[in-house]
Amino acid sequence: MPKPDAKINAFLKNFDLSDIEIDLYTGLLETGPTTVLELSKHVDIKRTTAHVNIENLIQKGFVAQTQKGARRKILAEPPEKLETILNNKKQKIKELEQTLPDVIDQINQTTIESTTKTSVRYYEGEEGFRKVSDRSIEKADKEICFISNLDEWYKIYSEEYDKKHYIPVRLEKDIRLKILTFETPLTRNLRKKDAEFKRETRFLPEGTKPFSTTTMIYDKEVSIMISSSPYLSVIIESKEIHDTFESLYLELEKISH
Repeated sequence: MPKPDAKINAFLKNFDLSDIEIDLYTGLLETGPTTVLELSKHVDIKRTTAHVNIENLIQKGFVAQTQKGARRKILAEPPEKLETILNNKKQKIKELEQTLPDVIDQINQTTIESTTKTSVRYYEGEEGFRKVSDRSIEKADKEICFISNLDEWYKIYSEEYDKKHYIPVRLEKDIRLKILTFETPLTRNLRKKDAEFKRETRFLPEGTKPFSTTTMIYDKEVSIMISSSPYLSVIIESKEIHDTFESLYLELEKISH
């Protein structure tokens, strides 16, 4: 069976369909109404695997079934049904958005706060690196203290993504950014726009040993990211550790320019 067009495949993945489900659905569009056994042969998938995934497709609204006596046949819903499925997803998202504030309040009310409580989360990979970076603008209240080799950080986060996502969101939330970094052509150009982007960039003292990590200090958390494979990132949620790193930042700030 020919594989579905890459554009169709990518589009269907947005409906939370697995590769096997996509093969079965597109195969069923080709065969028309048929049995699970016949479809499994057509797409070259084991019958038991096809059966389980067809049931999933029925639940998701992509496949219908008909019964003639003891013989069951399955058929693909017409492509136009995708619009109905998409509208249902939109409605569910709208409902989630409406209930989210109440759910957050309830979770916060049931959370036991403790000044000695420490939570540590680890992430690997470039996606985890960006996720941890973005967390600072999600959690910060008024200010983020940022210690980084920006030339290394931008290799993963990218200057373009910073301009189109991080900076606009931070400005919208009125969060100030304080940066300690190495002086390079890149960072000298960045500092020229500090006033426009509500940030303060200072350069680390000459002779500071090069590093590829980024440390972000905000609210009651500290995030540490390594800009080299496997791109390990850590979020430490602890008031004590936050206060310690903040004190170190302030001391380092005094000797930066």
